[in-house]
Amino acid sequence: MKSLRVYATLSRFSGMTYGSKIVLIGGLIALGSGLGLSVLAEGTETLAEVEFLRACGCHLFQGYYFSRPVPAEVIQGRFIELSQLKAA
Repeated sequence: MKSLRVYATLSRFSGMTYGSKIVLIGGLIALGSGLGLSVLAEGTETLAEVEFLRACGCHLFQGYYFSRPVPAEVIQGRFIELSQLKAA
C-alpha cells in the first residue's frame, strides 16, 4: 500500500464541532503520513472542503471541485496543451 484515501465527506459530518473534525481527519492524515503513505482526499466538492483538508495537513485532492469526470483523451489533450504553453 502506497497511499491512504480519505473521503472529504468526513468533513461534512453534522453534529461534530470544527475542532472535533480537525482531530478526527487530522489524525487520519497524520497516521497515513507517519506511515510514509501519500494521503489523498477524495470527493472534494467545494473550496471550503479543500481549505479544511489543507488545514488538516492534506496536500493531494480529487473531486468535482477540480473537475467532473472526463474521458482519458481529453485529459491527454490538456496535458499536451499545458506542456506546449510551458515550452513557449
